[in-house]
Amino acid sequence: HRDLHSFPTRRSSDLESESAGPEPLEASDLTLDVGADVDGALLDAFMNDSPPQASDVTHSLQGWIADPSQAELLRNAKRAAHTLKGSANILGIRGVAKLAHRLEDILEICEAENAAPSPARAQALVAAADCLAQMVAFVAGEDAAPDNALEVVAQLDAARSDEFPQLDAARSDEFPQLDAAR
Repeated sequence: HRDLHSFPTRRSSDLESESAGPEPLEASDLTLDVGADVDGALLDAFMNDSPPQASDVTHSLQGWIADPSQAELLRNAKRAAHTLKGSANILGIRGVAKLAHRLEDILEICEAENAAPSPARAQALVAAADCLAQMVAFVAGEDAAPDNALEVVAQLDAARSDEFPQLDAARSDEFPQLDAAR
C-alpha cells in the first residue's frame, strides 16, 4: 500500500507530450527589469527571499548530482525553482521567471525518470542554477547580468530530451560520479 505522496504527479512522457516543446525564447524574453508599478513590500520580499532560494537550487542540485539516490535534494531544488518562478512572475521579472520555469520543467522530468542525470543534463542543470543565481544577484544589485542566458536556455531545452551524446562523451570527466552511478 502506497501513500499519495509516493505516486508521481506527472511522468516524463506526460511532460514531453504536453506540447511540441518549450516556447522559443529571445533575449527580450529574458530581461531582468522590475516594473515601475511593483509594490515595494513585494520587491523587498523578493530581494530578501530570492538569494537564499537561488542558493538552495544550486546546493540541492549539486548534492543530488553527486548522489542521485537523494531524491529529496531534487525535490528541494524543484521547490525553490518553483518559488523563484512565482515570485518573479508576480514582479514581472521575465528572465528569472522564464529560466526558473524551464529549470523546473527539467527537474520534473528528472524526478519522473528517477535516475541519475547524464553528464550533459547535469551540466545543463548546473549552468541553469548558476545563471539563475546570477540573475537574482543582478536584480538585487549585487552582480552583473549574465551574458549567457540564451545559451543556458538552449542547454536546458536540449536537456529536456537528454539527446546530446556528443556532449556526454566530452563532459563525462566533469561528473565522473554519474558514470559510476549508471
